[in-house]
Amino acid sequence: MLEYVLDCSVCKGTFNTIKKWLTHLLEPNHQSKARKEIYQWGDLERECALVAFSSSHVASLELLQYFSMMLNTIVTDFVWFDTLGRVGFIQLESSVKVDEIMSSCEGSEIRIQNQQVAIKKAGECLSLEWISLLPLPTPVAADDFLENSNNKKPKKGRNATATVVSASIHKASGTGKTTSQVKPAKRSRIPSDSDEFQARAEPDPPQSLSTQYDLICQEIEITDEDYKTAETFLETVYSHAVKIFPSCQLVWFRNYYLKLKSTSSSDLTFFIDQKGLYGKHEADTEASSYDFPAISNETIDQLLFTIPDLRIRSALKQGNGNQGGRRFICRSNKFKFTLVSIPFVMLPEIQACRLVEYFCSCDPRVKPLLTVIRYWAKTNEIRLDNPNETSCKRAQEPAVLDWMVIFFLCHKTKMLPTPREITEGSHPKLRYFTVNIGITTDPSIARINWKRYKKPNGEQHVLNVFNLTNKFFKFYSKDLGLDKGKRVALNTMDGEVIPMDNFVGKPIDLPSKLAVSERKLGREEILEGKFESDSLHLLHPLYLRHGFSFCNDNFMSRVLPAMRTTREQLEQALKLHKGGQELDIKSVLLVNE
Repeated sequence: MLEYVLDCSVCKGTFNTIKKWLTHLLEPNHQSKARKEIYQWGDLERECALVAFSSSHVASLELLQYFSMMLNTIVTDFVWFDTLGRVGFIQLESSVKVDEIMSSCEGSEIRIQNQQVAIKKAGECLSLEWISLLPLPTPVAADDFLENSNNKKPKKGRNATATVVSASIHKASGTGKTTSQVKPAKRSRIPSDSDEFQARAEPDPPQSLSTQYDLICQEIEITDEDYKTAETFLETVYSHAVKIFPSCQLVWFRNYYLKLKSTSSSDLTFFIDQKGLYGKHEADTEASSYDFPAISNETIDQLLFTIPDLRIRSALKQGNGNQGGRRFICRSNKFKFTLVSIPFVMLPEIQACRLVEYFCSCDPRVKPLLTVIRYWAKTNEIRLDNPNETSCKRAQEPAVLDWMVIFFLCHKTKMLPTPREITEGSHPKLRYFTVNIGITTDPSIARINWKRYKKPNGEQHVLNVFNLTNKFFKFYSKDLGLDKGKRVALNTMDGEVIPMDNFVGKPIDLPSKLAVSERKLGREEILEGKFESDSLHLLHPLYLRHGFSFCNDNFMSRVLPAMRTTREQLEQALKLHKGGQELDIKSVLLVNE
């Protein structure tokens, strides 16, 4: 196993993983300093760098990850200009690495996210060509800038400047460890006030909100590459499964239905619908365990372990609360997945996942808000469930977090119709223990709701999403009164907040849109699970017996304070942004404990 010690002497930070290091390289503070330094690059710095440019948009993180992860090298610095949008400068450990990368690529082009990207050795750029790649900080004559670049004296000696990155690779060997120091490319200092260049320079433009949102998406979204890997994997499994179950289909849910990662896992989760009935039920069908039978461990082993190309093995560490599922890993590509062996009990959750997906088609702000909230939870390692809970009636993350967002949008902002308003329309009925958990697929309702929001330009649209994020945290950390000792049940079906004591005490007399039978089901769920003392209970939007009560110790001591801190930070940041100051959204969403 490789261990890294990656030090940024400019920002005074140390990072122990490549992922953290790459994230740091893209942070606004580091980019601001790196952009200033590139104007001072001489021949030595350019020899250890590549230039990548494209005629179409390429995300900076995707470009950085390509060189660092896919090409298995250490990027010692990365410079990205928003004003250019399609040019990046990748500094590597040495000129040898630059030569290795160029020789490994066919020609001088690579493909990143289906976009053609041209690459070139920075050292081979002619002086005037190099100037054309960099935006001038002020209207300076090209001849003057060229003279500064050409006459710059190379630094002498390896210790002439501070090292940005020092990576140590530790490998177990024989009786001890051997350490190999990776020498990064040398790097210029930040120009001082006495430099002629510094006198001309202007502050770098702040990262736009759209750019910051894109960076969030790149960290929390499942990449197109992983998604394609999942599709290819399922096709391979299906080709073997039909030999055992000729009418089967594979159904995935949780992370991959929205292409978003969660706090607990980024696994592909699916089940084998042996009879191929899911999504094909008639107008009014009673689902039963006979229709969605369980699959034995022996059959699972027979199916998965005999697929030669994938080299599937059981994962050594089982996930918490796997709800009848088994976790595996494909050793051929390190792809992880969970196979649910008892699909019938998962039908309410699976249907709820599809309903969230439908809500995303009702308003262009829904998916971005879900993305930002999931990013917040994953970045701060927020868990809403009880890690020791294994009952199949406890909704897994990310489903519960998604439904907190949907409830907020239905109840507080009225942006979305309620699940009941949607399911009252014409749709195939799927009955689960006599309760209809069928959902609509009619796009007309979604189109009508979508048109209510006049989507503005990209910056204003992203700002609207961040304002909604602030309102979301305010709703749960303040408006509900949970911090004042109030206990509530959230009727997700109708977007209602119901006092817990009233719901548990006299549900029949309770003024609510819930039918009497529904109130009884919800009450039984809370009492049987002994959740009546919990501060917050989220009723399932389709089947009340599968609701979710938050682990009170964890929620009140960890989650609620994190929401309150984020709300306070975000409120202040949005006020400053309104006054013209830069908004660093990733820092605002980070809760320092």
